[in-house]
Amino acid sequence: DAQTVRIILALKGQNWPTKGRIVVQCANPVNKDLFLGLYPDKVEVVVVGKIVTKLMAQSSQQHGLAAVFSMMLGFEGDEFYAKEWPELVGLSFREVFYRFPDAISLGVFTAAGKCILNPGWNYTMKEGDQLIVLAEDDDAYEPVEEPYYDFEDGLSMLPTRSRSKEKLQTALLRERSPSQVLIVGWNSNIGPLLVNLDEMLCEG
Repeated sequence: DAQTVRIILALKGQNWPTKGRIVVQCANPVNKDLFLGLYPDKVEVVVVGKIVTKLMAQSSQQHGLAAVFSMMLGFEGDEFYAKEWPELVGLSFREVFYRFPDAISLGVFTAAGKCILNPGWNYTMKEGDQLIVLAEDDDAYEPVEEPYYDFEDGLSMLPTRSRSKEKLQTALLRERSPSQVLIVGWNSNIGPLLVNLDEMLCEG
């Protein structure tokens, strides 16, 4: 982290970058606010330890999830992309979702730089919004002129909201039973890992 601070200050002294942002890795979560304060509006901080412990906790409770994370975050398989599509401005997120047969729309980056995942079907795409998708490659997807699925007709086939919510709550209650977790090894990430497990697991 000390070396990262020196690099940020050096870049700031040269007023660089004039366009774009600086992404830095923070080894100690305590230093995150320090990094953000050194070069406001230019620095984005990634706390790797926090992310890793979250992924480990989730993977320990859901078999196969580690393979999903590996595919999404690695260089093989599908990856995340963000791109602005002016022709989609004014459309709802629902319609945008069904305009990409070769990608899965996940959310948007607003013109102000805010990331909104799963913004809701009624969200309206605005000028400057970048669509976040999961796709095989950045040139492997593009919007089609008409939705590939008639979602208006499909809505009538879906269960009512209250019914769907009741089924989900019943399933969650059925799955939340006491479990045992064996942790092998001990390092500075044990604290965040235990916090994440505590949030996921029920008492007992």
